[in-house]
Amino acid sequence: MTRSATRAIMSPLKRTISTALSAALLASVGFQLGGCAPQWLIQGTTSSYQSSAPAPDFTLKNDAGHNQRLAEYAGEVRMLVFTGSPCYDCTQLVRKLESATAGMSDYGFQFWNIHVGKPPPVPARKIVSSRNRALLWDTNERTARSYGVSALPAVFLVDRDGVIRETLGADAAEKTASIAEKLQQIAEE
Repeated sequence: MTRSATRAIMSPLKRTISTALSAALLASVGFQLGGCAPQWLIQGTTSSYQSSAPAPDFTLKNDAGHNQRLAEYAGEVRMLVFTGSPCYDCTQLVRKLESATAGMSDYGFQFWNIHVGKPPPVPARKIVSSRNRALLWDTNERTARSYGVSALPAVFLVDRDGVIRETLGADAAEKTASIAEKLQQIAEE
């Protein structure tokens, strides 16, 4: 086979392989950056915000379209869980925390799941509000930034006085039992 014949056969094959590899790489990068989650969020360090500092106030829309303001819930213990989509760790954490904190509403406890970035299309939403958890939309990412969130998921435990008592990151899924205990301690103070 001549050189020109080999090139004629190999050239389309190289283009096909190159196109397939490029598409796979772009899909992989898009998923790792979180798809619907903002690109400035990566898994790693959760927050630069320190415990024992006042929780920044915010107002966000819930999935029913109503505003919820943090300051309006003063006197209640709040767990703020910042998540994104798609984020497998976020989904698993929310499910575990919801299970671990079931029945804590008697303690004046609020579980707020704050979705950072644009919401996924309605049929793709797997996390919705439940009886024990409010789903809020931080579409402009200001609330996440005000808390210093730099990775998802991020968890903040806020006491009745509006002070952040603890911050946790992706490892929170392994600590759900201790988070529930900590919330109960804060609620009983």
